[in-house]
Amino acid sequence: MSSPIAFPELYKAGFDDFIIPSHETAPFTTIQNRAKVTRSLKAIAGVERVHVKGVNRLQNEFGPNGEQVWEADNKDSRIRFVGSWTLNASTSGSLAFANTVGDFFEVTFYGTGLNLVHRGDSPAIGYNVSIDGGANSAVTLPVYSSVLIARGYAPNAIYNLSSGLTLGWHTIRVSLTAQAHLVQGFEILNQRTDLAVYQGSGIAQGALNGLSSLATSSFTDGVVGTRGARVVKYIDNGTLKSAVQAVDASAAYLASANHTNEEVVRRINFREFGANRADDFSTLAGVVSDRAFTLDDGTTTLVGNDVNIVSTSGLDGVIVNTNSGGFATLTFVGTGLDLFLVNNTTSAINNTANAFEFYVDGVLVGNLPVQASDTHLKIFKVCSGLPYGTHTVRVFRNAPNNWSIGLHDFIIYQPKKPSIPAGALEVADYNVMASFSFGSSIVEDTPSAGIIRKNHTREFTFVGTWAIAQSILSPTGWATTTSTAASYTEYSFFGTGFVLRFGNNAGAQSQTISVNGSTNLSSFTTVLSATAGLSFTAATGVITGSPAGSIANNQLQVSGLALGYHRVRVAWTSGLVISPYAFDIITPIHINQPSLKTGSLSLKSATKYSPEKVVSNAGPDLSKAKAWVFYDQVNSRILASYNISAVLNTTAFSSIFYFEKPFKNANYIATGLTNQAQIDEDTRMINSLQITCSNSSGVGAAGLINACFFGELIDE
Repeated sequence: MSSPIAFPELYKAGFDDFIIPSHETAPFTTIQNRAKVTRSLKAIAGVERVHVKGVNRLQNEFGPNGEQVWEADNKDSRIRFVGSWTLNASTSGSLAFANTVGDFFEVTFYGTGLNLVHRGDSPAIGYNVSIDGGANSAVTLPVYSSVLIARGYAPNAIYNLSSGLTLGWHTIRVSLTAQAHLVQGFEILNQRTDLAVYQGSGIAQGALNGLSSLATSSFTDGVVGTRGARVVKYIDNGTLKSAVQAVDASAAYLASANHTNEEVVRRINFREFGANRADDFSTLAGVVSDRAFTLDDGTTTLVGNDVNIVSTSGLDGVIVNTNSGGFATLTFVGTGLDLFLVNNTTSAINNTANAFEFYVDGVLVGNLPVQASDTHLKIFKVCSGLPYGTHTVRVFRNAPNNWSIGLHDFIIYQPKKPSIPAGALEVADYNVMASFSFGSSIVEDTPSAGIIRKNHTREFTFVGTWAIAQSILSPTGWATTTSTAASYTEYSFFGTGFVLRFGNNAGAQSQTISVNGSTNLSSFTTVLSATAGLSFTAATGVITGSPAGSIANNQLQVSGLALGYHRVRVAWTSGLVISPYAFDIITPIHINQPSLKTGSLSLKSATKYSPEKVVSNAGPDLSKAKAWVFYDQVNSRILASYNISAVLNTTAFSSIFYFEKPFKNANYIATGLTNQAQIDEDTRMINSLQITCSNSSGVGAAGLINACFFGELIDE
């Protein structure tokens, strides 16, 4: 289907390849003058999560009775809100909010089902759900536990509105029948066993390319081996093809680590692991304590046992306390990891006592080598070539000493993006998971191979009476427990199985596992790896027993499900508390990208609908802000931000703003506004700036802060 086209000026001017937009009329819509939905060359498979952090009013669309119509802040034409919707800046983040019976949202999508992502509010929320113009079906959400809402960040709880529809265009309308509701987003489901690309056309290097009809392709086309790979799907002469970059044949550690076949996917500052809580890393300052936090993706987690802070030369980082036995553990998805370390001593560090040990997936891979006598950030390679999936890296204090090595940034790698032929048009980019292999070891929280870990502090729904408390031995640093009848937790996923990670106490206990509403799991592969005294009966889905001791990391494997959308529930049955920590999801594909902080997607569509000019590499762009923030000091909330990892209130009216990526030096420009009389700059560092608000009398007073920062970042 490739042929010359009269766009030579675009090619000569250095424009990126792009898709020629085409549109679909939203079927069964009740909105007057509703915009069409863009559909060209859209790659679909698995789960696509779309977060909604606010709404914008549309001037030319109206509800069936003349109501106001709102679009999501991300301009997604598939989503519409009708009625009295507003932006709600709650402790769970900025969300779409409505409180009037009859207000509704409408989602038009190409797929097989739709999930609602929400807070999991305590009141019972009522809906009328209409699918493709059909009759309303009354739905009442369960009365959720407030165990996650009370933590002050977005729980991202998942509720299925519809699944198993015929693959095609659908419109689902959901209207409120009772109670206010906060919408955090949606998940569009495509329950298929291969990847599909919707027909359409695009321009690649001045030539027309595209598909005349829906095309499908195996997820693993061109992939060999069991360690996973990076895959790019592209169109070449009207045919859907694959380019593959395999994961290295074996892993390498410390001095042997080599990222030749990998690329950086995310760089995370330790302050990003927090939501301004006293128990997370955003507020870590000067006191040895235990800290833990899981990011919005539900997977990336930092757990610290006996950790403190080190600051030097405008830099800071997490240190493991000088006594032996402390640790910091990062859980991440990828194939490799580097650390940016802060050294606060002026003399060389000789680790002859093996004070710092590094564990990867529970296995000791080596010790910290001699460190130079400087106080700069330095990259320390930990591992490369791991099978693609979830991994843990632990920095362990094996012996007491006075050395302070701070963990400033975590640099996560994935397979390098493969190149495609000249003139080909890219349509999808994703990673194939390593083959699943059950890790029976429960030491050091070793994850199984080929899984995506979903932690219980995000995305789970909890119903009944639940409590949460710190537990450094759990994968997330927290234990969520219940011993109350009818209490359960539930998670929905796209895949072929899961590994339940859970804890137990000494004494009689019983919990029931069900999949898609059935407790009979005898047709699946099931394996229990747990403390002595616990047993599992597949025919009833019951884990029961009376172990003599407590243990944090038990595992139950349930695999062999048909690839598709499934729901797993863990319910208290009798006896002592149950403690579900995580579901390790067995799924075929996954994406990993720098902007992915709001949930795991199956793949990334490469659709771009305009001929954007290729960015020049002539040097840093000093005309654009490299960081900005809108911060509510009164309620300790980041309302909007860019390149801001965390904000720490040192007083009610003084805050430290931490940059996710530091500046090259402290000579950057900071400018801002506040609803108070003035703001003053206090302590300036390359990775943070302290700002204080005061009223017209010069007295400190909390306010709203708008600040922008200009300069060169550390890697420019």
